[in-house]
Amino acid sequence: MSNLQPTVTDENVRLLAVTALSFCLRLCEKNFKVQVERDTLINCIMENCKSSNSQIRMKAVQCVLEVVRYFYDCIEGPILEKILETTRNNIKFDNTEEVSLLAIEVWCSICDEEIFRLKQNTPRHICKNYIRLFKDPLLSLLLDCLKKKDNSSDSDWNISIASACCISLMAQILRDDIIEPILRFIGENLSSDKWPNRDAALLSFAAMLKGPDRAKLNQLILQALPALCLSLKDAKNQVRETAAWTFARLADDFSDLLIDKINELLKPWLESINDKPKISNQICFMFHNLVENMKTESDETNRLSPYLESILQSLWINAFRPDAFADNVNLANSSLAAFSNIVQYSATDTQRVIATVMQTLLKEFEATIKNTFRIPEKMEDYQNYLCSTMQAVFIKLTGKIPAPITSQIVEMILEAFKQRKAVFEEGMIAFSGLIIAVGKDFIPHMKNFGPYLVYGLKSYNEATLCRVSVGCVADLARTLEETMSEYLNELMPILMELLRSGDTDRGVKLVVISVVSDLALQTGRFFIVYLKDVLDIFKSASVVAVQPVSDEDPELPVYFEQLKESLVESYTGLVIGAKEVNEAGIFRDYVQGIFNFLLALNQNPEEMKFEQLKAICGLIGDLTTLMGGQLKDYLSSKFIELMLKRLEQSPSENDRNIAIWVNKEIIKALK
Repeated sequence: MSNLQPTVTDENVRLLAVTALSFCLRLCEKNFKVQVERDTLINCIMENCKSSNSQIRMKAVQCVLEVVRYFYDCIEGPILEKILETTRNNIKFDNTEEVSLLAIEVWCSICDEEIFRLKQNTPRHICKNYIRLFKDPLLSLLLDCLKKKDNSSDSDWNISIASACCISLMAQILRDDIIEPILRFIGENLSSDKWPNRDAALLSFAAMLKGPDRAKLNQLILQALPALCLSLKDAKNQVRETAAWTFARLADDFSDLLIDKINELLKPWLESINDKPKISNQICFMFHNLVENMKTESDETNRLSPYLESILQSLWINAFRPDAFADNVNLANSSLAAFSNIVQYSATDTQRVIATVMQTLLKEFEATIKNTFRIPEKMEDYQNYLCSTMQAVFIKLTGKIPAPITSQIVEMILEAFKQRKAVFEEGMIAFSGLIIAVGKDFIPHMKNFGPYLVYGLKSYNEATLCRVSVGCVADLARTLEETMSEYLNELMPILMELLRSGDTDRGVKLVVISVVSDLALQTGRFFIVYLKDVLDIFKSASVVAVQPVSDEDPELPVYFEQLKESLVESYTGLVIGAKEVNEAGIFRDYVQGIFNFLLALNQNPEEMKFEQLKAICGLIGDLTTLMGGQLKDYLSSKFIELMLKRLEQSPSENDRNIAIWVNKEIIKALK
């Protein structure tokens, strides 16, 4: 501690001391429970936040960040007042941006903790309302920081954006109480002759959208739309970009409001899509987000149908503009991604437009393989984007793609594979859409497509390509049904090797587990020859899935949860497939392992989600139907009784019916 004192003149020594403290602060819990020691630590840290050396200040503010993260309950009263005063000075006056950003992060961290505690609402997680206590000075500080603009920097993370993020977190805590100060700030700045002030007003509006009451926000948004449209025409690029970004935020959570007003909004949107790349990019994101609510509307028509053709045309033109890759922006990708999403959620009354779109897409793709493409230096990039877009278009035209067009599509994508001497994932994504769209009409193309599919499946080192290729197998299984049995001998050894190999990406393994189940369901008696090997692999995976998880890999717990769900679902598919061909005998050696696995999943049925219970009980029901009295020793288990009782309490009638059916099957088996 002595080396942290301001009296230490050797700055290298103080820097080393404050750096060491930043690493070990989380271990100082006992010290923070003793007031004298706590005060000493805080005072030393605060003094170093004022150092003339920017590196010392940075490490000291990092210490403040560690304090609020790990000792939230110990910082009330004078300590929090010191933190506010010190971080305020670092945010407002520090000439080193990294220090100011860290000081803002201190308050973001306090917000995160309070949001968590307000959600938990337990005696162990009491929210001390620090943010409410210091609402006025903190908001005033952050709103002022929204005006800090640096024309010399292209960074997407700066004091203005960091302040907006902190205000957004505050809004989730303050809720309706944030509206008045934000509206006052907007009123003072939106019409300012200084562009940073106008930009700050827009940022503040977007920042509060996650907190207040929905009905109040709806009213405010409707009132704000004319001003937002005017801001899209502001003389300053940065203001127009923030206005476009605000529309993208609104489309994410308030798309219904925007679609209701689309007759008034579409013209300024389509004008802005022709603006500078960064502004156009935000409008593309806005269109991408806008259609997410369309899936809840009628299949025959929706509110976007009358405008769909003009929107798609603008996005298409935008994707090929000369500056599509300028200003560190990829307009080709964002335009066609929005294009694809709009097609995906389009209604039946726009099928004529979608059919025309497909012809335009195919013509553009054909140009890439005939070396007549308009932007030759970006040809491969556009091939990728066009293929991704094709998937949505093909699926939308399911049952309506003629055989000659199907042949043309297959030939073109395979030709692209040949020319690039590589199977690229977007091409496989396009095939996935085509397989779904044409169904059994894809069978004549399996001979030519097959070698490329096998190549994709064997691409262990390219996880995304491998995963997409496995997805194609799933699509083929569901569309070709029993015909898929003709390809089992070639595909199953590869799929099982993917499951066995320690080099296979975890995400790929999850998809393969599901696909194997699909193949078992669709090919029935032809799959029996592989069933024992698959069950051996599933048995090993089931043992691994319920093992204690180490803390060394933070992604492992999520993977194990997904693995458990995949195994339950896939065991069900295997059982149903065996049931349909009356092949119960193979399961005899695996029943104990399956029930041990299910028991490990059900340590506390009362805390399980009904969706999980339904899947597990459904598997038990299918196993019981398949094997009957052979399961007597397992079916009287207490955990099964508890699960079924819990499922009977589900609000879903379907869940309750499954519980009734499983009980009946068990009663029959136990007779």
